[in-house]
Amino acid sequence: MANSGRDDNGSQFFFTLAAAPELQNKHTIFAKVTGETVFNMLKLEDALVDQEDKPLYAQKIIKTEILYNPFPDIVPRTSPEQKPQTEEKKTRRKKDINKNFKLLSFGEEAEEDEEEVMEVNRKFSGRSKSTHDLLNDPKLSAEPAVQSEMNKRKQSESSLSGDEDAEHTSHNTSEQLDQIRKKLKSDRSNVLHTTEENKTESSQQEDKNKKVENQQMVEGW
Repeated sequence: MANSGRDDNGSQFFFTLAAAPELQNKHTIFAKVTGETVFNMLKLEDALVDQEDKPLYAQKIIKTEILYNPFPDIVPRTSPEQKPQTEEKKTRRKKDINKNFKLLSFGEEAEEDEEEVMEVNRKFSGRSKSTHDLLNDPKLSAEPAVQSEMNKRKQSESSLSGDEDAEHTSHNTSEQLDQIRKKLKSDRSNVLHTTEENKTESSQQEDKNKKVENQQMVEGW
C-alpha cells in the first residue's frame, strides 16, 4: 500500500509480479495473491502501457475474496447498492398505511376528497395533469392563451394562399371582361356594317325607281 510519508497509508496499492527493491522499506505489504488468480495477474501484465508505465485502458477489479481475515472484529461497511433498497421499502410501507379518517370531525369529507384524488391519480398516471382535467369549471377555456409558432405559421400560410387565390380570381375575371368587351365591339361593328349596306342598297333602289318614273313620263309626253 502506497504512502506519502511515515504512518500515512493511502488508498493506492501495487501488484508486484517480481522483486521490487525500489518499494522496499517505503510501502506496506498487506496481502498476497494466491491460487488461480495468478493467471489474472498475468493478464494484467500484458496490458498496454504508456511511457510512464501507466495502462492505456483502465483495468477493473470486479470482486475480491478474503481467504484469511486477520481483523475479525472489524464490521464491513454496507455497499451503496443496499441503501436505496431499504429506502424504497420504507416508502412502500408509508404508502401501504391506511389513513383512518374516522378520528376526525370532518372524516367523511376528507375520505371523499381522498377517494377523488386517488381516482384522478389512477386516471392520469403516467402523463401530466392540468386544471381542465382536474376541475369541471365551465369558465375555463380549452383554447391555449398563447398560440404556438406552428399555428401562427399555418395561419400566415393560409392567409397568403387566400390572397393568392383572390388575385388569381380577380385576374381571371378581368380577362373575361376584356373578352366580353371585344366581342361586343365586334358584334356592334358588324351590325353597323350591315345597316350601312342596307342603306346603300335602299338608296340605289330608290334611284332606279326614280329613273324609271322619269323615263315613263318622257315617253308619255
